[in-house]
Amino acid sequence: MEQVHLYKGEVAVMAGTEADHFFLVRHGRLTRVDINDKASDYAENEMLGITNVMRRQAYRHTYVASLTTTLVKLDQSVITTSLDAQSKPFQALFSKIIDQLDGG
Repeated sequence: MEQVHLYKGEVAVMAGTEADHFFLVRHGRLTRVDINDKASDYAENEMLGITNVMRRQAYRHTYVASLTTTLVKLDQSVITTSLDAQSKPFQALFSKIIDQLDGG
């Protein structure tokens, strides 16, 4: 786990890069730059990239800091290690939920 500090206009996630980390927005805001859709903004305490990490796919969109922003960068093992410790029914349910989410 590490903190990433971005100034307004800096890229947090680039479309096409491998999704080996997911992010928690600690402070500030990220905006998806390939469309103009406010629903795709990420603000404090929202997470980005979990579905991409779980599906082992590249990020589909580019996100840029729209304010001075601090992210907590978390390795994919945070999810996989925690998930491995859960029961098989819980793992199956989690997989179904991930399958229904849109990757970022």
